[in-house]
Amino acid sequence: MDLVYVRAHTSIGLCRARLQQKHLNVLFHAYEAYISCFRQLRGKRVVKGRRRASIDDIYEAMSEIANDKWNSRAWILQEAFAASRTMLLLFPRSQNLKIHGWQMVCHELSQSEVAIKLAVVQDCLRICTSLTSPHLSRLPGTEASKRQTMKRLQFFHPIGSQSPTGVFALNDKPRRTCNEAVAVTYLKLRQLVRVADKLAIVANLCGFDLRLNTIKVERLEDSLAACILVLAIVNGDLSLLVPEICPGVSPQTICKPSTFFLSPPFCSRSFRAYQ
Repeated sequence: MDLVYVRAHTSIGLCRARLQQKHLNVLFHAYEAYISCFRQLRGKRVVKGRRRASIDDIYEAMSEIANDKWNSRAWILQEAFAASRTMLLLFPRSQNLKIHGWQMVCHELSQSEVAIKLAVVQDCLRICTSLTSPHLSRLPGTEASKRQTMKRLQFFHPIGSQSPTGVFALNDKPRRTCNEAVAVTYLKLRQLVRVADKLAIVANLCGFDLRLNTIKVERLEDSLAACILVLAIVNGDLSLLVPEICPGVSPQTICKPSTFFLSPPFCSRSFRAYQ
């Protein structure tokens, strides 16, 4: 499935958040003030006469997007990562929106929804997060909900590179990959129960050639951490074994993956699943 999104000309994310004018104004200000200076401009020049956005409006706009159900699913993380710069977010259009001529909106791609590239939303949220972080204590909402929202913003989607230039047969663009530490970190806030599915998503994000047999994993192993570690080692990915997070592991041990297969309690079962 990840190859479908890698090779797709356009991918669509259907969001439920119905952004109001004040929310779009927040994204507009972030895009016009910071982003359009470094990108090729779309459409007309800067729209004049927009009101300033308050900190409360900025946080509310970020919360609507970050906590949208589209961002809560683990498979969506894989799809958006694989699609990279071709992922387009569609938001239900509220009444009386005034967004004609806005550069950040892809007017030509949707007449019924508000269409914005995922990469643009990522950049706007990153700018807005830096503005609201110093004022988090006085923003509306419980401390727990605000912490959860800020975590979702911090790990919204992995930042992608610019779209490759050139012509590709069947749109077969180079695929993006990341190491396992990045994949596991972003997957942490996504809703998914089955260990086998999580392993498949991590392997797809990292582009691993060697995979665990997920049918045997479900029967033999219920520890995601054990399977993730074995999956990393057999593919030569040592991003989870840095000394800072594994104080009991020496650099010499990290260079000898075979020692992990012999140590209890999990490796014998997980290695059977690998075989």
